[in-house]
Amino acid sequence: MLIPGCASFLPVIRQSLPTLFASFCLTTLLPLAATAEGVKPNEAPPADAAVETKTYSDAVKKAPEVQPEITPLAQPILSPNDDRQMRHFMLPNGLPVLIISDPDTDKAAAALDVNVGSGEDPKDRAGLAHFLEHMLFLGTKKYPEADQYQDYIQKRGGSHNAYTSYEHTNYFFDIQAEHLAGALDRFAQFFISPLFNEAYVERERNAVHSEFRAKYSSEFRRQEDVLRQLVNPEHTFAKFRTGNLATLHNDKGNLRQDLLAFYRQYYSATNMRLVVAGKDSLDDLEALVTSLFSAVPRFEVIEPNPSKAMFPADFLPASVEILPNTEVRSVSYIFPVDKYTDWMKKPLAFIGHLLGHEAEGSLAWLLKKEGLIESLSAGQGYGWRTGDTFMVNIKLLPKGLAQLPLIDQLLFDYVEMIKRGGIEPWRFEEIKNLGEVDFLFKERGDTVSEVSHLATKLHQIPASQLFTVDYRFSEFDKSLIQHYADALNKKNVFRIVTAPEIKPESQTDLYEVPYRLQADYQPAQDVTDGAPEKNALQTALKLPEKNPFVPEDLSLVEGFDEKPQPVVKHSRFNAWHAVDTRFGTPRATLRIRLKSAFVESSAEQAAMAKLLADAISEDLNPVTYQAYLAGADFSVSASSRGLDFTFSGYSDSLEPLVEYVLAEVKRLGKGRGIVSDHDRLEDFRDSLVRRYSNQKKNAPYQQLTGFLAASLYSPYYTADAMAKALAEVDVKSLEDFTESLLKNSEVTVLSAGNLSEKSARKLAKKIKRVLVRGRSFKPRSSASVSLVEGAYGYDIEAQHKDNALMVYLQGEDDSFDHQAKVMLLAQSLSTPFYASLRTEQQLGYIVFASYYPIREMPGAVFIVQSPTYDAADILAAIKDFAVKYTPDFETEFRAHQLAVVSQLAEAPKNLNEQVSKFWQSVNNDDWNFDREDKLIKAIEALEPKAFAEWYRAFFERTLLAKSPRAMVFYANGDSESAKAINAPFANNLSDLDAFKAKTPSKAYP
Repeated sequence: MLIPGCASFLPVIRQSLPTLFASFCLTTLLPLAATAEGVKPNEAPPADAAVETKTYSDAVKKAPEVQPEITPLAQPILSPNDDRQMRHFMLPNGLPVLIISDPDTDKAAAALDVNVGSGEDPKDRAGLAHFLEHMLFLGTKKYPEADQYQDYIQKRGGSHNAYTSYEHTNYFFDIQAEHLAGALDRFAQFFISPLFNEAYVERERNAVHSEFRAKYSSEFRRQEDVLRQLVNPEHTFAKFRTGNLATLHNDKGNLRQDLLAFYRQYYSATNMRLVVAGKDSLDDLEALVTSLFSAVPRFEVIEPNPSKAMFPADFLPASVEILPNTEVRSVSYIFPVDKYTDWMKKPLAFIGHLLGHEAEGSLAWLLKKEGLIESLSAGQGYGWRTGDTFMVNIKLLPKGLAQLPLIDQLLFDYVEMIKRGGIEPWRFEEIKNLGEVDFLFKERGDTVSEVSHLATKLHQIPASQLFTVDYRFSEFDKSLIQHYADALNKKNVFRIVTAPEIKPESQTDLYEVPYRLQADYQPAQDVTDGAPEKNALQTALKLPEKNPFVPEDLSLVEGFDEKPQPVVKHSRFNAWHAVDTRFGTPRATLRIRLKSAFVESSAEQAAMAKLLADAISEDLNPVTYQAYLAGADFSVSASSRGLDFTFSGYSDSLEPLVEYVLAEVKRLGKGRGIVSDHDRLEDFRDSLVRRYSNQKKNAPYQQLTGFLAASLYSPYYTADAMAKALAEVDVKSLEDFTESLLKNSEVTVLSAGNLSEKSARKLAKKIKRVLVRGRSFKPRSSASVSLVEGAYGYDIEAQHKDNALMVYLQGEDDSFDHQAKVMLLAQSLSTPFYASLRTEQQLGYIVFASYYPIREMPGAVFIVQSPTYDAADILAAIKDFAVKYTPDFETEFRAHQLAVVSQLAEAPKNLNEQVSKFWQSVNNDDWNFDREDKLIKAIEALEPKAFAEWYRAFFERTLLAKSPRAMVFYANGDSESAKAINAPFANNLSDLDAFKAKTPSKAYP
C-alpha cells in the first residue's frame, strides 16, 4: 500500500508527513481517545510577571520597519465543489494570513504554524522547542491565568491542541463559530506577550519528562532512538526532540533564559503562518485578524544552519537489528533522496504508487502469497529542511524474517522492473485523471485539522497550490521520476529489522533499546541465483495493469431524503436508503451488518468472527485495493455482534465492487474460499494472536479502558480471552462457523448518497440473496450492559513502567435525562480535573475526565497515568478532587450546557459523517432518526439549581459513599497499594463471566 496517512487514491501525493516526528500536546479530551498532553497550570502568575514580560519585550531585537498597509498575496485555487470564500494577505508586520469565510459552518477554527521545531534545538538543550510549546499556554500579559485560553474554549464546545515536529511548531483550536473573536484574542497573546513565568518552569519540565516516560515503550520512539544514534551526529535526526529532566535542567534558573533566547530567535511574525476559518464575512475576518495579530513582533530570524547528510560518508549500505518491546517483526528500507520540491510533478508519489501497489503480480501480493509478510507500504518518508527519504515499510511474518535476503532481492528486482518498464505516460495520466476527479468533487473535512495542515503548508507550498497539491498532477517528467528511482539502489539503503529473535550487541542511552548494527550489510548478493524458485518468483512479478474501477458516470441523481426510508423488509433482512447529494459529490456509502446470536455465544465464536473478517479482507485485497485507488473503498470488520461490511466512494464504481465482494463471500463455506486455505489461515490466526498479546504492552490507560468495556458489555471479551480462544481455531472449525454465521444472521443494510431508490433496492436484493441463507434461524441476538450496584476493583498488571488508575461511575439509568446529566457532568469537570491533578499536583502526563457511554448507558471515567505516583495515591487524589471541587453552576452552567448542545448539533460536513449518524440510529432501532434531537432537548431542559443538587448527590451515591457504587481498575499496583484500593473496593473482577452472570443488566437490540 501507500505510505500510511494517505486517503482515497491520492494518498500517493499526500506523503509529506509533516507530523511524522511530532510531539503532540493534546488538550482536547475526547472519550477514551485523548491523552491529555499540554494544557498548563491553573495558578495565578507570580507578582513579578509584569516585570518579566517587560524584560522580555525589551530584549527582543528591534523589528525592521513594517509595511504601512496590508499586502494582498496570491490566492489559492479552489475545487468547484468548494463554495467558501478565501483571502490571502500579509499583515503590516510581515505575517502571512489565509482567512476562510463559510457562512454555513458551526465551528470556527484557527492555526498558527511557526517555522521552527526540535531540529533547531541547541545542542545542549534537547527538547527546548517542545518545552516552549508547553510554556506558551501558561499565561500572557493580557490573560495571566494559566488556564484562561483552554477554559474559554472548553466552555464553548471547542478543542485545542499543539505539536512540535522537527521543523514546525503548530498551535490550533476550534470553537463555536460565534465565539471566534474571544478565542482568537486569547490565542494571539501567545505570540505577543507570553509571560513564561518562572513559577511554571519546574512544573512543565516535569510534565515533559512524564511525557518522555509515558511513551518509553513506544516502538516508534524506540526505533527513532536507534536511528538517532546511527545518523550523522550533525544531522537533524541526531537530536533528542522530546526532552526530559536531564536535558531541560534548570541549574541556576537558566532554563527560562534559554527559553527566552529561543523565542526571540524564531518567534517572529515573518516566521509564522496563520489560517483562520469562520462564518463571518471576509472583510470582518480580515479586520479581526488585523486588530489582533498585527502586534506580533517582527524581527530578524536567525536562519538555522543547513543540515548535513543523513548518514556519514561510506556508511551505506547498512542494516540495524532492533529488539522490540512487543512481539512485532518488520523491515524498513530507507533511501536518502534529494529534497522533494516538485509539488505538482510528484515523482516520489508516482514511484510509491507502483512500488506500494497490491494488485495481483505486485511485490506486496507476491510476498503475501508466499506467506512472508503481512503488509507493505511505500512512499515519501522522513524529511528535513534540506533532504528527504523514500521508505518501504514491511510487516513480516515469522517465515519472512527467515527469508530476509530473498525479500531484499525481490524488492530490488521490482524496483528495477519499475525503472525499466513502469515509468510510462499512461500510468501517470491514470493517476492524474483520478486526482482531477477527486479535486472536482472534494468534500469538506474536519475544519481544525484543515487549518492546521494549511498553516504548515503555507511555509512550503505556493499559496495558489494549497488546495490542489493534494490532488492534482502537472506534466509527466520521465527524467525526473527516473532520477528519484535511481536513488533506490543497493548502495544507498539503510535497512531496519525489528524482531524478538535478534541478538543485540549495543543499547541506546535514552530509551535503552537493544540493537545490533550490521555495517557490512550488502544486499547485492543474488541469493536465489540459478535456483528454480527465483525464476518462478520473478516471473510472477508484474507491474499494475489499467484500473478497472475508474469511474465514468459522475452525474448526480435527483431527489433528496431527509432521513433513510425502508426499501426492503424481511423477517431477517432490513434495508434502508436515503438519496443524498447535498454535499455535491457523486459518492455513495453502503453499510451491511450481519448480527447473530451465534457470534455472541462465546469468546471462541467472537474470535472466529475476527479471524474471518481478516481472512476475507486479505483475500479480496488484490482487487479491492484497485477500487480503493479509484475512490471506491471496501472494508470488513468484526463487531461484538457479527460482521460489518462497508463500501464507500463514487457510486459508478460502487456497484461492481459490491458485486465482486458478494460473489467472493458466496464462495465461503465447506471447502470453498479463503477459510479453507490452511496455510494462509494459520498466518492470519497467528497474526491476530500476536496483536491481542501485544495489547499487554499498550499504555496502561488504554488497557484500563479496554478492560472496562469487557467488564460491562456483553458480548465483549478481553484480549487475553480472545487470544486463548484463537489457539483452538482450525480450518474445519472456521468453515463450520462461517456456514452457521451465514445461516443464522439478521442482516441490516443502510445505503445513502448518489444512488436512486431503484438502484438501492436492486442492490439490497442482491445482498439479501447472498447473505440470508437457509430457513432455520436461532434466537435473535441481544446485547446487555451490566448495572453497577457495588464497588469493584481490579489490577490488570500491565507490562509497562507507568502506574495508572481509572474510576468509572455509571449513571442511574439510560433515560435521556440521565444521559444528559452525565454528559454535562463530564463537560463541567474536564478542565478543572486536568488542571488540578495534572497541572497543580503533577500526578502524571496523561490525565483526563471524560464521558464514557456503553450503548445508551451513561458513565464517566477519571483516568491518571503516572511514572511516579502509585495507584493508591492516584485514587486518593481523585476522591479528594470529588470532595473539594464543585463547579460554579450559578455562573458557568449555561456555558457548559451550550457547549454540549453545540457538539451534538454540529452538522455533518460530508457524506460519511452523515451516514455514521444514520448508522448509529439504525443499530439502536431509532427508526425516527431523532435520538440526538431528544438528547439535546433533555440537556436544554436541565436547570442549574436542580443540576447542582444532582451533581453532589451523584458523587455521594457512587465514589464517596461508605459502600461505593463504582468500578476502579488500576495497573501495576504494588501489594500495599492494592490493599489500600481494595479496602472499599473489595469485589474482584478476575472472573468476568461470573460477574456478568450474577449482575443485573440492561438489554439492547
